[in-house]
Amino acid sequence: MKEQALRASYAPRFVSEAVSIIEEARGDVKLRELTKRIGTAERTFLSRFKKVVGVPPKYFCRVTQFNYFVSVVLSGEKLPLSQLATEAGFYDQAHFTRAVQEFVLSAPSHFLEGDVTQVSSFIRQMNEAANT
Repeated sequence: MKEQALRASYAPRFVSEAVSIIEEARGDVKLRELTKRIGTAERTFLSRFKKVVGVPPKYFCRVTQFNYFVSVVLSGEKLPLSQLATEAGFYDQAHFTRAVQEFVLSAPSHFLEGDVTQVSSFIRQMNEAANT
């Protein structure tokens, strides 16, 4: 964590701006539009973002989008899968299913039927670790 914090202190302004934009959009951002918005060449953006954040921007977007999906699930709001997918900004059910499988290694329906409190506990621990 300290190494990432040190890198972040030297982060170009456009990387910090990009992270904010991605988080505000809950991960639903097209990289080409993002680089236009922040006024940086795509190649420069991709390399600097990964160097500072530690993961490529596209992966950061997927993680942010998945985290939003999990926050909706943990809020206790009972929504059909199709509405959850739309709410979290996924383009279609297949895109949503692939993303959930990437992070929890199961289909969304199995994930929702399981013990989501474990995910809640994991996210809480990650947030606590990030703040130390």
